[in-house]
Amino acid sequence: MRRPILLVLLIDLIAIAAAVVIYLKTGEEKLGEGSFLTHLSAIQLLAVSWISFQIFRIRNRGITPVFALTNARVVWGLIAAGFLFLFADELFKIHESLDELIHSLFSLEESGLTDRIDDLLILGYALIGIAVIVKYRSEFFIMKRGIPFFICGFVSLFLMIACDIFTNRDDLVRYVVDRDQIASVQRVLSFAEEGLKVFSGGLFVVAFYAGLTAAKESAE
Repeated sequence: MRRPILLVLLIDLIAIAAAVVIYLKTGEEKLGEGSFLTHLSAIQLLAVSWISFQIFRIRNRGITPVFALTNARVVWGLIAAGFLFLFADELFKIHESLDELIHSLFSLEESGLTDRIDDLLILGYALIGIAVIVKYRSEFFIMKRGIPFFICGFVSLFLMIACDIFTNRDDLVRYVVDRDQIASVQRVLSFAEEGLKVFSGGLFVVAFYAGLTAAKESAE
């Protein structure tokens, strides 16, 4: 278990460090949307979806009907579908498109609040995920070795959302730093946002890998 943990987190750390070094050396932006960090994040989300589907298959062998509401083991299928959607969202910016659609449908003017609708949508994704976990919490005991990483993944996710909210506009940052520091603080928070997003995905990969290992052991 230790080797996959170190490998995933080391890859994440090297990728983030490389993006920061490239920016410091050349000024070329490798931390935003469409960068190699975005693709690394997407790959990790797809990996979690695949791992969750494998757990779903193992945990539901001989269970019928699989999709009954009383079958707590169906949660792994729901998680697989959820992370597959997040993978598509990361690559195709679905929540940003929803933000634009909401503005268009309701004829909303850009403001500090409406400009953060996409951030609130990400927060909504996270809260839906927590609600599903709470409903089927008994099934999560199988991944007890991965729970610390799972919790850290959610902490990183919420910190990322907070950074995104602060960097969306400068209307919040100006209340906590001097005007001449706003640009540099927003840049640091942007770096932190992308780094936290990647680490969150990596932590989820590790957590669900622990669940897959445990599921295989329990099936033997």
